Amino acid sequence: MEQGHQKGLASTNEAGRHSAEMEIGHKLSGLIDRASGASVSDIGMLIVELEALRDFLLSDGQRIRREVTEYARLNQSAINSTRVITEALLRWRAGNYSGPRTR
Repeated sequence: MEQGHQKGLASTNEAGRHSAEMEIGHKLSGLIDRASGASVSDIGMLIVELEALRDFLLSDGQRIRREVTEYARLNQSAINSTRVITEALLRWRAGNYSGPRTR
């Protein structure tokens, strides 16, 4: 009879331990679900922010290209004007100035 009582206690202890393990597993699963849900949400928001930043950088890159092109055009125009002025001053200094040259 004593042996049967011990088997019953062991079975009760094993069931209690199994129940505690299940409860811990359930709590851990809930914790992991909450953490991964927040992570997935954060990743989604980060993707949206990165896409917006990409769009901004692309449009800003296009603007900078346009400005550099305009700067190059203005720079070339300034070089041409300087050349014309220099040639006119050199002719004037040499006494050969007859007004602006037309090209």
